[in-house]
Amino acid sequence: YDFSYSGLKTAVINYVHTELQKGNEVNKADVANSFQHSAIDVLVEKAVMAMEKTGYTTLAVSGGVGANGYLRDLLKETCEKRGYKLVLPMIAAEGYLQYLKGNFADLTLNAKAVVPLK
Repeated sequence: YDFSYSGLKTAVINYVHTELQKGNEVNKADVANSFQHSAIDVLVEKAVMAMEKTGYTTLAVSGGVGANGYLRDLLKETCEKRGYKLVLPMIAAEGYLQYLKGNFADLTLNAKAVVPLK
């Protein structure tokens, strides 16, 4: 399931460079959308392959990439079709737990990702 996006990245760079060399305008939104779909489609495909091989029926996606709307939609659709459970934990869940504990910060708190969760 090991894969790299370097070939995809190179293809995009070469496409844009070639089009600009020809004097053609490049629609950045279309290129970005095509890149997103290509990158995410293979990611979902590999995740499904891994689940089929391992026999797991629950897929958890976390981290920043899990916030991508296209990824979330495609995973939801794919998991529903295959009968898998999809879990998309978000940091907001931790915020809710801290709220329930009454753990609040005053307005001087700096919004740094290195602040420990207690």
